[in-house]
Amino acid sequence: MAQVDFVNYFSILFWFYIVFVIYYLVNFSVLLPSVYSSLKVRSNIYFSYFIRMKSKIQNTIKGFNIFFYIKKIFLVLFFLLKKSIYIV
Repeated sequence: MAQVDFVNYFSILFWFYIVFVIYYLVNFSVLLPSVYSSLKVRSNIYFSYFIRMKSKIQNTIKGFNIFFYIKKIFLVLFFLLKKSIYIV
């Protein structure tokens, strides 16, 4: 590690600031949008499957008042489907 004295202190701070700004710009412009888009697509797929399962079950169980149990079934099926819908 470099000796940090009064002469080298400002150059170390300067280069740290430059590297930090470059790192921030790369994350802000490249990495974060790609992570956001993959998470958004994945959540949209999960939501569409959830709505599809909910509509199928509600159409087959009309007239019964067992919505509490249906919510539990959706949660279990949702976590089971999560393994098969994984997007890279």
